[in-house]
Amino acid sequence: HMLAERVAWSVAGIGGIAALAVGALVWLVVDLSGAYPREDMETAAAYYLLLCLVDLASALLYLLRRFLAMVGATVLALVVAGVLYETSNLEVRHIHWISLAVGAAVELGVAARVLRRRARNTRGDLRLASLPRTRITVRRVLPFACYGALYFAFLTIDRIVAWTAADGPLPLWFDPSYELGLDWALVGVVFALAFLEVTVEAFSKILEPMAGRFRVTEVRKHNRSVAGFWARQLAAIGLLAAAGCWLAVGAAVGLDALGWLGPAQQVYDDPVTRQVFGFAVIGYALLALGITNSVFVMSLNRPGRALASVAPGVAVSAGIGLLATSQYDHWTAVFGLVVGAGVFATLSSWQAWRTLRRADYYSYAAW
Repeated sequence: HMLAERVAWSVAGIGGIAALAVGALVWLVVDLSGAYPREDMETAAAYYLLLCLVDLASALLYLLRRFLAMVGATVLALVVAGVLYETSNLEVRHIHWISLAVGAAVELGVAARVLRRRARNTRGDLRLASLPRTRITVRRVLPFACYGALYFAFLTIDRIVAWTAADGPLPLWFDPSYELGLDWALVGVVFALAFLEVTVEAFSKILEPMAGRFRVTEVRKHNRSVAGFWARQLAAIGLLAAAGCWLAVGAAVGLDALGWLGPAQQVYDDPVTRQVFGFAVIGYALLALGITNSVFVMSLNRPGRALASVAPGVAVSAGIGLLATSQYDHWTAVFGLVVGAGVFATLSSWQAWRTLRRADYYSYAAW
């Protein structure tokens, strides 16, 4: 736990430095080009820094499996925003900044307390443990870091393409209709994505007991049993994605029928929102399958195979999106999401199959 504390804060610090470096580079380019007014740049920079801080703090709590603390900090931030909105004369952006800062502070406080307590309670010879050399550690974790970066690139690349292709007075133009269609579709698959945590835990727990159930001459039975677990998890993810999509559709239709959409009604009535939602549902469902496959591959310490699946998906998503928006309207960037997710799901299924069909070897060699 002493080493875990050092690593956790080191990674969070590296993430913060990287975020500052990227933000500074973007600021410099935008400022020199004069593409945006200075006030807009300052507002965007404040949101960017606070959201980076929240994400890094949330990552620490996720590492520590403090999920209730994550939820509690988010709820507290929402309550602060609501109270300030009703009782103060602050601008909405200032209310956002205060609530984000409160949420991040709570998360960092909980993470610091848990890490410190665990490190302090480390006893005996464990206190003599030391980390491997830095270059060894970097070489080991770099593929996982690259996968994470590509995963988030996949989630945002179609939006960036749509922003650059939209008709607006600025180089990047936010279209509420496109964003609402994507976000509502993402709500539909959130249950499937959340179930991945269950999959990871279950897969980690069955590997050793399953190996003990089979003799050395029953390797094929063992591998078929592991592959069967994988197939059942894929089926569960698919069912959850389908159910979630139907719930998302039902919720939208129900809110519309009750007249409870409020200011979002105008965006809901836009055909672009519904078209984007229809395609994005398919894309995000395929993305969930691709992530599920990658979870199994990386659990057996084969991040390179996960990278070989997600990298082509990101490239295809960007390529198809740019091609579609150059010929048609900006909202067709969602085509890139669908095709890229299909490539990711297909390649990751193949990588998972070729890994799990030799699960006996890879589970032994993984660690």
